[in-house]
Amino acid sequence: MKTWWIPVVTLAILASLSASAWIPAQSIWRWKLSLATLELGHWLCLAALLSGAWLLLGSPRWIGLVGALTGLILTCVLLIPALQAQSLTPTFSWAALWTSPGSRDAVMMDTTAPGLRLVTFRPKNIEKPLPWIVLFHSGGWEGGDPAEFAEWNLDLASEGVIILCPAYRLAPQHQWPAPEEDALAVIQWARSQSAELGLDPERLHLMGRSAGAQIASATAFQHPELNVKGLISFYGPADMRFARTYAYEDDILNSLKLLRQYLGGDPEEAPQNYSTASAIDFIGQETPPTLLLHGDRDTLVWSRQSERLAAALEKEGRQVTFLRLPWAVHACDYFPGSPAAQIAKAGVVQFLGLPQPGK
Repeated sequence: MKTWWIPVVTLAILASLSASAWIPAQSIWRWKLSLATLELGHWLCLAALLSGAWLLLGSPRWIGLVGALTGLILTCVLLIPALQAQSLTPTFSWAALWTSPGSRDAVMMDTTAPGLRLVTFRPKNIEKPLPWIVLFHSGGWEGGDPAEFAEWNLDLASEGVIILCPAYRLAPQHQWPAPEEDALAVIQWARSQSAELGLDPERLHLMGRSAGAQIASATAFQHPELNVKGLISFYGPADMRFARTYAYEDDILNSLKLLRQYLGGDPEEAPQNYSTASAIDFIGQETPPTLLLHGDRDTLVWSRQSERLAAALEKEGRQVTFLRLPWAVHACDYFPGSPAAQIAKAGVVQFLGLPQPGK
């Protein structure tokens, strides 16, 4: 029985995934499929190459030639994210795309403090006080998990940094500034426990992903008394009025509902909340250095949010680094070792002033 239809079907599926991944996602499942295809394309290209070889060696000549050519074309398309990532950082590793990080010199601990769930990522052996990050999770302000992105966080912690990932009160039961109040409580508690935690109280950085990036940026910019050494924002909104302007009930997240339940209505109904939740309103001479990462093809949080924040920081003469990922969608650093995850880690390591991996 001829079996060359198997690689034909495989190539057809890969072609469909590749085409779909470059079309802006308008639903949650399409976004997740695009994320997997773009960030795991280096695995999918192996299936494309094997299918092309199978057809070349085991099917009629014209089918074999077409199949081999199709496999090569799909391989090139699926490797675009990796090729673009290589051009963005000198520490990019092709080997890391296909290999597990293996045993890391870091551990994850789940506790409760101060009255909130707190997930900590830290090196196994701490010989001196280390820099630390308070990292706020994603979830549209109405959900999420402090243990998200655990593999990426462990990988970063192994480079010599302590990461505290707190829970925070969620909408619609709690509105802004409740998450900010939780952030301040966690920072105060951590500083009071600095000796036990092994952190340097003067080397605090705030970080967040998506909704958590809004919390981190607004807190860092509004509270110079915290002496935050740096803000790290991954694909987060920094201007909530701008977000409301382009929010619709029928968009991918129903962002109109999310904003209203988080901020207490529209801007004219809760002007103070919209302002104090917007980091872009609080740029000044005490604004800490900022690292931004955003995918150009993000349909959940428009990349214009980071573009506008970067421009505003530059206008005020503040230090800002903007890592733009031309292929990437929302949550692009989710898969360990993927192109976006490598860019994200390399950017944070450099931003924190940690020794570069391999040096």
